[in-house]
Amino acid sequence: MIELRSFRNGDPPRLADVWRCADLGPAALQPMTSALLEAGVFSKPYFDRRGLLVACEGPRIVGFAHAAFGPNEAQTAIDTQCGSTLLVAIVPHAVFPANVKTDWWRWPGTASLIAREYSKYVVTWVVQKVAIQEISGGSASAIPRHLVAR
Repeated sequence: MIELRSFRNGDPPRLADVWRCADLGPAALQPMTSALLEAGVFSKPYFDRRGLLVACEGPRIVGFAHAAFGPNEAQTAIDTQCGSTLLVAIVPHAVFPANVKTDWWRWPGTASLIAREYSKYVVTWVVQKVAIQEISGGSASAIPRHLVAR
């Protein structure tokens, strides 16, 4: 189960790990280190640890969100006139319910589950193709015959 908590002093190395694993886009500084986080965020006099929420799954940090107020003009204190969400980073990982079986391929319902999920995918794909055809003024004939319900 994922729990949220505030930043702790021992978090920077694991937050840097999350940063490196998360898909933050081409503008994100990579590779991130705990020293860079310390210099750019944690060492500022206006850093508020309560504004850095850390998502933990057991002892493992799986994400974080940093929302804060900015500094005043002199950069000596927090100016509460305006705030923003600065960053949200999540480690991509599979999320399984507690009742997932480790030998899932032997379970009799696996084939049925895979078939249901695949049919959802096909229906979504067809709907998107029809919508694209309607928007572009074409016909729905571009959909392969084997996917059209009769």
